[in-house]
Amino acid sequence: MVAAPFFIDHFFRRAFREVRILQFGAHAGEFLLAGLQVLVQPLDLFRGILGDIQENDHGARRTRGRLRIRRRHLRFQPALLAQLVRLSGTGGFKIFVATSSWIVLIRILAGFGTLPVAGYTIAVRIVIFALMPAWGLSNAAATMVGQGLGAGKPERAFRSVRLAGWWSALALGAVGLAFIGFAPWIVGLFTDDPETARWAVMGLRIVAIGFPFYGWGMVLEQSFNGAGDTRTPTLINIGCFWALELPAAWFLSRAGMGPLGVFTAIAVAYSAVPLLAGWAFRRGRWMSASARA
Repeated sequence: MVAAPFFIDHFFRRAFREVRILQFGAHAGEFLLAGLQVLVQPLDLFRGILGDIQENDHGARRTRGRLRIRRRHLRFQPALLAQLVRLSGTGGFKIFVATSSWIVLIRILAGFGTLPVAGYTIAVRIVIFALMPAWGLSNAAATMVGQGLGAGKPERAFRSVRLAGWWSALALGAVGLAFIGFAPWIVGLFTDDPETARWAVMGLRIVAIGFPFYGWGMVLEQSFNGAGDTRTPTLINIGCFWALELPAAWFLSRAGMGPLGVFTAIAVAYSAVPLLAGWAFRRGRWMSASARA
């Protein structure tokens, strides 16, 4: 999934020489990737319903699927639909808060010219790519939290979050050290412009300092979602990104730090997420969130 846009972009670069066609490569990769996801996910769902074809000594036979859908299951349930809309709406707003913050940061950086914006874009893309292992661990922690609470064993859910949090922090900590040490070489894979590279290296190193905190923050926030509590991580995002990151980025950048102030605000805000999430997690209200939902 991650490599698809790169391979398709490379294909279009080899097949076409016009600049406008070259710019189409990455977009074509993203479009094809989204289309493949739309096709593969329903196929996997129906495989769970219908089962697989297996060969044995007596010939081919169809195994029973893991899902059982009956006519009685296909009915309109307004209460369940309202619950899904409420949970997804809050969770969607949480993502909007984080995404809109990245956009506003670009606007703040735009006042310092195009080169800091270009360096910021490269650094952020590298950071987002590096966070993928933590996304996997955080989603696994959310699943284990839901299972633990569903089984009436909140202590198991707590242990799962703690284990996933430490592994996520260790993994991202190692990645952060690599970014700090090899930032010039990594950025050099994306740009040859020395001024753009200078800003990208600076941003990558500053943001990478807080990687262990980011690992914990991602696991804790997803764990709230697994417990059915989407309100708490949304409030944490509002506090850390809208109330802390954006004002700090504007003030520090205008107080003489320039683009360095924006990168510093990013590291501070994302490091504040696990502090607030950890405090809320230890309060334990998430253990009863699934029952309230």
